[in-house]
Amino acid sequence: METTARKSLDGLFNGRGVAIMGASAKKGKPGHSIVENLRAAGFTGNVYPVNAASESILGFQCYRSLEKITGRIDLVVMVLPADDCVEAARAIARRKDGKGDISAAVVVSAGFSELGTDQGRSREKALLDVLVPRGIRVVGPNCLGVMDTYSGVNTNFDIGAYRRGGLSIITQSGAFAVSYLKWAEPGRLVGLSKFVSLGNMSDVNVVELLGYLADDDRTSVIALYLEGTRQGRALVETAAHVSRKKPIVALKAGKTGIGSVAAASHTGSLAGRFEMYQGVFRQAGVVLAESVIEFYYTAAAFAKMPLPRGNSICVLTVLGGAGNPVRG
Repeated sequence: METTARKSLDGLFNGRGVAIMGASAKKGKPGHSIVENLRAAGFTGNVYPVNAASESILGFQCYRSLEKITGRIDLVVMVLPADDCVEAARAIARRKDGKGDISAAVVVSAGFSELGTDQGRSREKALLDVLVPRGIRVVGPNCLGVMDTYSGVNTNFDIGAYRRGGLSIITQSGAFAVSYLKWAEPGRLVGLSKFVSLGNMSDVNVVELLGYLADDDRTSVIALYLEGTRQGRALVETAAHVSRKKPIVALKAGKTGIGSVAAASHTGSLAGRFEMYQGVFRQAGVVLAESVIEFYYTAAAFAKMPLPRGNSICVLTVLGGAGNPVRG
């Protein structure tokens, strides 16, 4: 990946100042949980809750607006009603123009292109038109955003602290990836490096993140949950490059026609034929799981061992039949 492209994503994972627009003093609200989870994840940078009605949230001083924050802001999280997000984006743009510090935004809010309406698409376009030309990278909308267990950056309102490790997750469904982590947690089956919930994938996309994680020393295996993409050729070419360095385990939503429609309604993605993904992923060296449980265990297994090379594999089993090699 080009150095400039990689640097543009660093603000998502390594920022030292995080502002939460829509932070809430009410426990249980997403805007409260994000502040709480940033602290639980061990984030040692500056946390700036933006809330005009409160003095502080969980010990962090609140600010009436971005303009009132004197410290450096690297990442802005939006947890606002969809109608307020465009105005929030304009506030981010003014801050960028004035101080030049904000490099990334995570839009947790829903109500954009995933609705399949002109209004939703218009909102999303207005958001991007203000932020992207200024070099501000956008994750979402309609997502849980990012987690990095090493830097402590966490915009996830479901999960706070998590055991560190080498597994990084790229997902178009935040809830699905959260269910994976919660499934693995009791048995300490995986340690997490990075988590990226992309939602509508309006700006930052799967292809860029695969390239980014290929060069991330703290990522040893990539788990990919994909509903669809508009960058088919670039995805395959990038995956083929990355899979030579570290394993990619994928689960593709929408095996059936009904499933494809459901996936499209969730994030507005072009799902594509499952059979096509099977073929191109095989060529690219991506391990495509046939089921959710296979996806869970395969990613967990790769997280505990190096990338296999050659055919020097030993099968140790108490069952003769299960140990017999099957040639496909």
